[in-house]
Amino acid sequence: MKAGMLLLLAIVVFVCGCQTGQVAPPPKLIDLPLHEALGHDLSQAELQQVFAYQFRARNAEGRLHAVLDILPVCVDKMSADTAYETIATFLAQLLRARQYDDLQRTIDYLRNMFPNHTGLQELCTVTEIQYLQATGRFDKAVTLLTTESRELSDANMARVTGRLLARGASKAALPAAERLCDFVVSKTQGKRRTLDAAAAKWVWLAQKQGKLDLVPVRLARLVAEGATPEVVARAYTGAGNAVLQKSDKALLRQMMQIGQSLTSKLRDKNDRTDIARLMLDYSCIIEDFGASLHLLRICYQDDLESEEYLRMSNKVLAHKALKEGRTDEAVRRFRDFMESAKSWNTGQYDPSTGEMVPVDAILGLNAKRIGDILAKAGDKKGATAAYGEAKTYYQAAGGKVKDGTAWKTNIEKALKELSGL
Repeated sequence: MKAGMLLLLAIVVFVCGCQTGQVAPPPKLIDLPLHEALGHDLSQAELQQVFAYQFRARNAEGRLHAVLDILPVCVDKMSADTAYETIATFLAQLLRARQYDDLQRTIDYLRNMFPNHTGLQELCTVTEIQYLQATGRFDKAVTLLTTESRELSDANMARVTGRLLARGASKAALPAAERLCDFVVSKTQGKRRTLDAAAAKWVWLAQKQGKLDLVPVRLARLVAEGATPEVVARAYTGAGNAVLQKSDKALLRQMMQIGQSLTSKLRDKNDRTDIARLMLDYSCIIEDFGASLHLLRICYQDDLESEEYLRMSNKVLAHKALKEGRTDEAVRRFRDFMESAKSWNTGQYDPSTGEMVPVDAILGLNAKRIGDILAKAGDKKGATAAYGEAKTYYQAAGGKVKDGTAWKTNIEKALKELSGL
């Protein structure tokens, strides 16, 4: 009786299921043998899922030959883009797993089997460059990239160039990195993304090798070759501190010219302000105080009534007055600056040394400057008083800076000079 009831219940469930359309789902595509899976009407996404699984499974079993056997089927059944993406993923898996022999076999197979398939030939080149880099053959990777550059799209060449240069900072790799950047700038016209990928590194290499005179030359070349202005701006600001610390006026004038040209091409206000801040430092060192005032207005364009802007502009006007022989105005403005500086809670960063300067050292520097101005003007009494003030400030500053720093040396030198005045 129970058996009969169970049979009846099973029949009812089956019939109801058929009536409502709720039938058992088909087996997963990846669980089917490849020939059975391909017997279904599959979308590109489903084909990609099937082949990706087949590649992984056959490779995991150590059967690379079985992977190679189905590569022609993969290319035949899929669109060019989907086949490229699927095969690229498999090659990347071999590279990450360090299956270098299998990777080389697969690359060789693809090159020979699909000689007219532009996408796969390009994929082989890109992967081989990555393989050479991963195995420490940086110079050979660069050689292959430069040799095959005409066959690579801008997107792929930019991606590979960026990866090579990101890891080409070791001393041994510098010559090859330099060679790659030179090639990109000189021989890849029209590939703007690739040029952008090399831009900052090319400028950095000049710094790294102590060739700061090449920094403005390379920046100007990048602008001329059509690199994205925002990319060149990052390279410009990246070199800023190194250029400042050299304090070479001829170099700084070149950087000013590049900065002026570059600023006009930048759309973002923040980018223009970053360039202007560096140029402001450059202009003060080369004593182009007219430019300094203009650059200050750019840097503080949204805050021209701020205390900081007024203090900075007063300091620039003091130097401008001194340069133009207006002694009384210069002394008055330097004094105003000192009064303002006395209220600071912390010192100021000196971009030329990369060090923080204590307030007492800043006051000492300005007091001595006032002494020098008055001495030159024949005011011996005023000069003596200013020198005494400077000595007091410098003595206080001496205990606030570390031994061996540039500013420790500056303070000691100033105190020695003041002792003889």
